[in-house]
Parts: sequence; C-alpha cells; structure tokens
Amino acid sequence: MEDWWTTEDDKAFKEKTKLMKEQVESYLYIDIEEQKEYHINPELTMGENLADLGGISLSLQAMNSVLEKENKSTDEVKLNQRVFFKSFANIWKENIKKETLINQLTTNPHSPGHFRANLVHNMAEFYTVFDISETDRMYLPPSRRLRMW
Repeated sequence: MEDWWTTEDDKAFKEKTKLMKEQVESYLYIDIEEQKEYHINPELTMGENLADLGGISLSLQAMNSVLEKENKSTDEVKLNQRVFFKSFANIWKENIKKETLINQLTTNPHSPGHFRANLVHNMAEFYTVFDISETDRMYLPPSRRLRMW
C-alpha cells in the first residue's frame, strides 16, 4: 500500500491520537456495588472517537458556511449553533443497563453515548454559545482540545 502521508502528516495525526487517548483515559465508570472501576479502551475506540469528532466538526463547518452565505446575524448563528450542539447531544441519549455498559466499555469499538456527546468540548464554538468558562465541568483547557480539521 502506498504511504501518501508526509512526515508532518504522521506527526500531526499522532499528536491528535495522543490527545484523544488522554480524553478517553479520563473517562471512568465506577460500579459502586462491586467497588470496581471501568475505563473505555482507547485503542479499541480510537477510530470511532476520531470519526465522531471529525464528523461533528465538518458538520458544524458546513452549517456555518451556509449561515454565512445567507448573511445571518451573529445572534442567528449562535442560536443555530446552540440547536446544533443540543441536537448532537440528544442523539446519544440512552438508558443502558450496568452490565451492558460494562460490556461496551471493554469490547465495543464505540464509546458510550455520553462520552460521544461530550466530544463537543473540543470545539471552540461550544464554549462561545454556552458561555463555558474554566470553572465549568465541561471546560477543557485549549492545550488539551483536539481539532480534527
């Protein structure tokens, strides 16, 4: 197979996967009954996590491009972005049994819905439209944010 990536491409991608791995490793599910901790497997879920973030990023860029072409006001853009982020979060709502979640954490290449929904904390627009600050739980320092495209 032809390797078409430059050395810079490879280095940049490895940095992105490093940031994603750090975010994945910070996710923790604690089974209080069993007094046991469970983590997402970062290697197993890496491709899907990067795809989720890449997809949401490109979708937001596409929406912003349309809003710009339609000469929408700043307030209209922010409103549309709020709806966009809320809609993205809504698609990941789930009612999942403990056993199913534990199985997903250890065997599924897809991260749990609430982790996938929270990938938006990598996007600058999310901070702007929801007025997220350093004191908020969703805050992720800029140096730890992953920008796919």
